Amino acid sequence: DVRCDEIDLVIIDMKMPGKNGLETFQVIKQMKSDVRAILTTGYSIRGDTDAMFRLGLKAYIMKPYNLAELSTKISTILAAPSPTAP
Repeated sequence: DVRCDEIDLVIIDMKMPGKNGLETFQVIKQMKSDVRAILTTGYSIRGDTDAMFRLGLKAYIMKPYNLAELSTKISTILAAPSPTAP
């Protein structure tokens, strides 16, 4: 079992079975309000992504991406000052 306080970053896809990226991010934010997140998508960035950024999404990466691009995004987000929970 993973505790919420052990999670430093989540990577969320916009299209998933059961819930979309926004719905998933909302659930995660309820569990850990200061979570850092990266959205990954092959679709254009608009609509639900705007709402996700308002909720605290830190970055997005367009598919297809490579390991170096993902690693850079992760490093940048984890190096930034930690957000504080409201």
